[in-house]
Amino acid sequence: MAGFCSWCKRELSYDSHDADISQYYICSDCRRAAESGFDIPILDYINAMELPVLVINEDGTVKTANFSALSVLEKSHGEIENRKGGEVFRCRYSDLPGGCGGTVHCVDCTIRMLVMDTFSTGNGHFETTASLESGHGVISFKVSTVKSGSFVLLRIDKII
Repeated sequence: MAGFCSWCKRELSYDSHDADISQYYICSDCRRAAESGFDIPILDYINAMELPVLVINEDGTVKTANFSALSVLEKSHGEIENRKGGEVFRCRYSDLPGGCGGTVHCVDCTIRMLVMDTFSTGNGHFETTASLESGHGVISFKVSTVKSGSFVLLRIDKII
């Protein structure tokens, strides 16, 4: 055994299927899916994952999310699709003039910086601590990102 895939959480082994395990512990299925821009419907892929995952486009708009993310966010697909990340996460600054991504506070938003960095460089981030201010106080997360075609997958690894 070599550990677990950092995305789908499947057990990894150095057999013929996962012979090319990367340094980031991504199984060959997840790596191929991400590199190909998802030959399979993206919702089928992310719904198979235990952890919450959101699909975000290059302007920070959430396109969809898996069932786990909808449960954690206590929202439906209709409440998250085509909305900016700050609105989906209930960031208190997303209601200000300029909205999510358009206020002075957005410059320091770790989640936004990680997603935008992954878009621009193609480099993913793994279990990075991020926080945001909601109407209920500061919420901290461990999040990971990976680029797939014209989208970034944002996974919520842990709420701290």
